[in-house]
Amino acid sequence: MIEVEHLVRRFGDRAVLDDVSFDVHRGETLVIMGGSGCGKSTLLRHLIGSMKPTSGSVKLFGQEITAMKEREVERVRLRFGMLFQSGALLASLTVGENIALPLLQHTDKSGDEVEEIVKRKLEMVGLTGFEDLKPDEISGGMKKRVGLARALALDPELLFSDEPTSGLDPIMTAVVDQLTLKLTHGSHMTAVVVSHDMTSAFRIATRMIMLGHGSIVAEGTPDEIRNSANPEVQQFIHGRADGPIPLNLSQDKHKDHQLVRPRPFLGGRFRFHHKRP
Repeated sequence: MIEVEHLVRRFGDRAVLDDVSFDVHRGETLVIMGGSGCGKSTLLRHLIGSMKPTSGSVKLFGQEITAMKEREVERVRLRFGMLFQSGALLASLTVGENIALPLLQHTDKSGDEVEEIVKRKLEMVGLTGFEDLKPDEISGGMKKRVGLARALALDPELLFSDEPTSGLDPIMTAVVDQLTLKLTHGSHMTAVVVSHDMTSAFRIATRMIMLGHGSIVAEGTPDEIRNSANPEVQQFIHGRADGPIPLNLSQDKHKDHQLVRPRPFLGGRFRFHHKRP
């Protein structure tokens, strides 16, 4: 479903991604982990087509996206959902309007059909009846679940999640993890999750890769990662301050290279249901 081959991304003379290669198979949950500055967020930007590599190849659904024009990439994006770290809800819209956005932008469904899908997606994430609330009226964990419902609005084959449990308490983390497991096991969806939450990662992953210095330093099943002899892996998964991983500044926070955000939707509740030109 995803093929990454010899991916390189440089900022000046610094290689943030250095010859990264891996595959993601249909129906699995791949967790990409690593410390701040290891390149995992930069890698995610390449996977969703919002950043072009210095060299190398990224294929989604068998299609090479690195050379695509933006309109071509947009068509590919209709086949996957994206759960942003913050939820990325539009504060001026209700919960229901946020979830309806992709349906209103990309389908010809009627207002009644859109409302029914919104209700169904909210029920899926355990938020039945929350359509008319604003984002500032719900908790952080609820915002994550609304973001997940929006990511699922078009019934994607593939779900990308950027730090889905960041900032959540242990109970809400478990809730979000259970939703991910329900989707991947029950709906046979493929998921790629960027995370440094080891409890969550080991709970949901079928396979894991760890980035370090812009390269893959470990890859395997959760048990293989847990039992790895690599000292960098052991330092990271156990959260030890001492070890081969240095403390450094993040290489991922380049303000000019941000994840694609949802485009604003203006209008009343589910009123506009034409395709975006």
